[in-house]
Amino acid sequence: MLEELRKKSLKKERVSQIICIIIGVALIVAFAKETIMLIKGPTAFESLTNEEITADKYVKATVWFSLGCYEEDYTKYTNTNKRRTDWLYYIIQTEDMNQVAYIGLRVPAKEEEAMEIIVDTSFQILMDNYPENYDYEKVYTGTITKMEDKRYDNMTSFFRDTEYTEEELRTYFLPYFIKEGFVGNKRVELVILAEVAGVLILLYCLFRYLRLRAGKNQKHLIKAIKKDGESAMDIAEKDYIAAKALANDTKIGKIYTYYWNKNKTYAVKNAELVWAYLHKTTHTTNGIKTGTSYEVMMYDKDKKAHHIGVSNEASANSILEYLVNTFPNILVGYDDEVARMFRKDFNSFLDLRYNRAESFSQEIETESNLTEQPADDPFAQTASSDDPFEAYFTRQKEQENNKKE
Repeated sequence: MLEELRKKSLKKERVSQIICIIIGVALIVAFAKETIMLIKGPTAFESLTNEEITADKYVKATVWFSLGCYEEDYTKYTNTNKRRTDWLYYIIQTEDMNQVAYIGLRVPAKEEEAMEIIVDTSFQILMDNYPENYDYEKVYTGTITKMEDKRYDNMTSFFRDTEYTEEELRTYFLPYFIKEGFVGNKRVELVILAEVAGVLILLYCLFRYLRLRAGKNQKHLIKAIKKDGESAMDIAEKDYIAAKALANDTKIGKIYTYYWNKNKTYAVKNAELVWAYLHKTTHTTNGIKTGTSYEVMMYDKDKKAHHIGVSNEASANSILEYLVNTFPNILVGYDDEVARMFRKDFNSFLDLRYNRAESFSQEIETESNLTEQPADDPFAQTASSDDPFEAYFTRQKEQENNKKE
């Protein structure tokens, strides 16, 4: 029994495991290039010659000199006509000792104060007024990115009004800028988050798979059966083999009902069940019906609920019909008055059916009981003629026929 249930649980989980693995691998692969760049670490920008400054290099730049801000990116709010500055673009100097050149640096707006200090000091240096004991600098890490023509024109617009030729501008001003906080074309935080999420998803898949292989999802079933003693497992094995197979891999034996809920296996002793009925839930989104789910609700004498999810109403009714025709202690069907009695007057509820069941065994059946039932076996009894729920399925069929007419 346990081995069969273990194999079924692995089979039930197969699709979700495949989807889980696909998502995890997809996240890792989608950010693999950027992750490799992060693992290798940034190249020191100061070590690059002008020829080595190319797109997609991940660098760490120590900025101490800047010719100022030449552009900004902002978000405009149409309802208030206000705008918020998101990014600022500054001109910074390369460190090639053979040829002075400049590129752009994009930083968040919050870095404006720090960069303006560097800009002010840079102009003092250009005026031969080098500040005494000046050691202010900022370190920014990001990816070198190719500039669009419009951005390059914005960076060089002031210098185009001087005597520089186009060729000289291309020599002194390189068409690149450093995107601070980015590795490749993605934010560093996003890359780290995606990779960690991908790894965690795969580990979770592995964890679930190992738990299912070890049969950990059967602990509720084993615990329920072992309440009746260590020997109960051997009896349950034979009871399971002889049990009636119904919807959603539910099996109902003479002693226990074996069922699934969220890929976990459960068992409940039939002699302790007092009520069962169909529960239907209609799902809506924005007032529009999107589907209906069905489950068989079963309650035991301790008022504990047992949920058996099924795909349709017919499957639920097949389980309920088997219960009402096999176990005289179980009240089958829903009624508001019965529900009120169940909640507020449980003893009277039990009198409806549970206490009226004649000769129904309250103990685990012995091994000899697992043979064919005699004619007077209470397990073979159907609902009594005066049972208020005897005609439950007749009414269900009548309602279905009325709908068709």
